Amino acid sequence: MAFFNTSAEDRYKKQIQEFLFDGETIEHVYGLAIDFVALTNKRLIFVDQSLLGKETGVVSIPYSRIDEIGIVKDKFWSMSDKIMITTKHDKHELKLLQGKDEALKFYNTLAKYIC
Repeated sequence: MAFFNTSAEDRYKKQIQEFLFDGETIEHVYGLAIDFVALTNKRLIFVDQSLLGKETGVVSIPYSRIDEIGIVKDKFWSMSDKIMITTKHDKHELKLLQGKDEALKFYNTLAKYIC
C-alpha cells in the first residue's frame, strides 16, 4: 500500500480519517517531502503547505476533476520524484518522499483511477 515505515503510514491514516466521507476508504498512502497524499476509493487527498503560505491546507480532488497527470523529467529525460496534477483551475506539484520509483508507482496507480 505504501512505501515508507508502518508507523508513518499509520500516523497518516489517522490524520486523514476526519476528512473521509461515509463509505469512503483509504486505498493507498504515499509520503511526500512535506506531508502525505492519500488515494481513496473516491478521490485524491493531500496536504498542501503552499496553499496558504505559512499554514497548511488539505486539498481534495475527485478523480473525475483531474484533467492531467505527469511525471516531471529533468533535462536529461530522467524521471524525477515529482508528480504534476492538473485540474481545470489549478496545477499541483507533489514531491514523493521515497524518490523516483515511488513517484512512478504513484503515477501508475493514480492513472488507473482517472483513466
